[in-house]
Amino acid sequence: MQVDEPETSSSSEKRKASDADSVGKNTKKPKTADSSQLQLSEAFAQLELALLHSETQPGVMDILEDNSKYPLEANSQNDEGRTVLHLLAFQGDIAGMKLWFEKNEAEIDPNILDKTGHTAFGLAASKVSDGRRACLLFLAFKQNVDVNLHGENVNSPDQDILTNGDREAMKILFSSLRYFGHYVDANDFVEKHGLEQIGGINNGALAVIKQMRDSHGLLRGHRAKLREGEKCKSLSFFLFSSSSSSSS
Repeated sequence: MQVDEPETSSSSEKRKASDADSVGKNTKKPKTADSSQLQLSEAFAQLELALLHSETQPGVMDILEDNSKYPLEANSQNDEGRTVLHLLAFQGDIAGMKLWFEKNEAEIDPNILDKTGHTAFGLAASKVSDGRRACLLFLAFKQNVDVNLHGENVNSPDQDILTNGDREAMKILFSSLRYFGHYVDANDFVEKHGLEQIGGINNGALAVIKQMRDSHGLLRGHRAKLREGEKCKSLSFFLFSSSSSSSS
């Protein structure tokens, strides 16, 4: 009869080492974050920092120009669902916005909603500043920008403009709608926002609506649709004709 030899200490150590090696090979290593996503997140962080602090290096224009170092594409989104266009509109950086369109206009989707339900146009309309108003004006006359688009749980751009009482932003909004041949009816607008009583107001945006109701000029609000050929009228005429008609 064959008798098994007792396991020596050296053979026991070899077996344990073999078992440990086998376990190591079969154990999955934890996944690391995708390097390209990390690079994108870092690029967005650098852009937000530059937008908040103009003295920061690199600056906004440097980041937008250097795609190899900062891989921001036309419709890349950060963790909040915001694109580069959202960030530029939110900070009112019109110079950066113009550059971004020069580089990417064919690819940019200006109607992307961030996680709060805002488009870039909606963010520009949400607060009053000269920079944001300049961004509104720039975006409003782009053919593919939907100036009315918003998510379910946020104000529409026109409601924010009303709330802020921003006269010039309201002119831009209505002028954009008229420019692209949409109906602009001040009475409908008053009904939509529950503004039946708008006499004796001190809200600048409401004053524009009241003037549209009362005026007999180009900005009157009685289903006056632009005729073909009028779209090429001077933009300044659209934006400022109401002030001249009110003074006459």
